[in-house]
Amino acid sequence: MSILARYASRLPPVREEFHCTLGEGGTPLIESRALGRQLGLKKLFFKCEHQNPTGSYKDRFVALELSLLRQAGARVVIGHSSGNNGSSLAAYAARYGIACHLFVCERTPSGKFLQMRAHGAKVYRVKDFCVARESTEEIMLLLETTAKRLGTATVVSAFSSSPQGMCGVKTLSYEIAEQMQPSHVFVPGGACGLYVGVARGFLETKSCPRVHLVQPELNDTVVTPLREGLNRARTLNTITRISGLVAPEIYDGHDAIEVARATKGSGFLVSDEDAWHWQRELLTKEGLWVEPAGAVSVAGLVAAVREGVVKSDETVVCVLSGHGFKDPASAVMAFEGEEPMIAVADIPKVLGL
Repeated sequence: MSILARYASRLPPVREEFHCTLGEGGTPLIESRALGRQLGLKKLFFKCEHQNPTGSYKDRFVALELSLLRQAGARVVIGHSSGNNGSSLAAYAARYGIACHLFVCERTPSGKFLQMRAHGAKVYRVKDFCVARESTEEIMLLLETTAKRLGTATVVSAFSSSPQGMCGVKTLSYEIAEQMQPSHVFVPGGACGLYVGVARGFLETKSCPRVHLVQPELNDTVVTPLREGLNRARTLNTITRISGLVAPEIYDGHDAIEVARATKGSGFLVSDEDAWHWQRELLTKEGLWVEPAGAVSVAGLVAAVREGVVKSDETVVCVLSGHGFKDPASAVMAFEGEEPMIAVADIPKVLGL
């Protein structure tokens, strides 16, 4: 059952004939076999959003947003994206026969770019987009103006731009709450739409955990203001290499601070190297291939354990936001050397026989 049908009473209304779905939602919540013990935690779980149809949580947003646009009569969609939003929009637009134009960041990984083009979307890299703040603002304004002229909207995974469609992200929290009552949930954040959606979803449940935001220290728009007791996020020129968390604008930053306080959550900064390290640990010790942006939640948990925020017997969930196939180069960096080539006669030897 699609998330639109399953949670219809809790989402903006869409008539059934306009529902868009590729089978999003219902992603597994699996228990750690290795990293929990490594961190001294008895109950660590991973919410595997990388197992959505196009490989990221963005499918929850796009399923609802495109349904709303179809209901409003849109025949073309315009999106700007660092990668995952565009990949999702391209797939859903292809299924429902909607023309799709995507404008992506200068540094969008080739895997995400290929995924968008493979679904037939018109995709364009834009110089300085998602890197330089001034250029990003100019590009966003131009796309919004153009979309209005075409009788549609820019599809952006932020509550500040697509408040109704982003309600689809709250279904992630509904699912977790149906299975357990965690004490802590760690969520990666760039523009912070995922974080705000998860926190708001939990605030609607009977027992709200502490929902923590984790950002790359090179895209620190929210965490430092949050920890310093401020109420406003900040803009910057980001230099993080963690695709998906490159967001120099405010987007949902102000709301992120508000919901963090409402859930008693904190913020944690991690280095790009931390993200790659924990991506490698998830690959080799848990069998989970997520992109570095997804591994950021685990890196944040490590920082929280170090600070004494999380107790060993508390139930913890880390949201793994996107699949590793979207950024294969990041996995290549995790392993040094060339692929080994051996002779047939060497097979017993390498097996220790």
